[in-house]
Amino acid sequence: MPYAIQKYITGGSIMATFAYIRVSTKEQNTDRQILALEPYEIPKKNVFVDWQSGKDFERPQYKLLLKNIRKDDLLFIKSIEYSTIDF
Repeated sequence: MPYAIQKYITGGSIMATFAYIRVSTKEQNTDRQILALEPYEIPKKNVFVDWQSGKDFERPQYKLLLKNIRKDDLLFIKSIEYSTIDF
């Protein structure tokens, strides 16, 4: 995503971009979510994927994302229902 658009969205500068993807089982495919995020040019090391239930936030990659993301970073979640079922 061009810097000008990032600045507009957040009202400030962006330090890093991240993405979080979750599907319920290993059999489900993450391709649709990954493809939708491609235009934002998120570094692969900043894309976190969990293959497990959304019943809670006890997910390894979600926890790792939280350890890495900082104030002024930009987080993309393609489908909010995939972040968790229990809002």
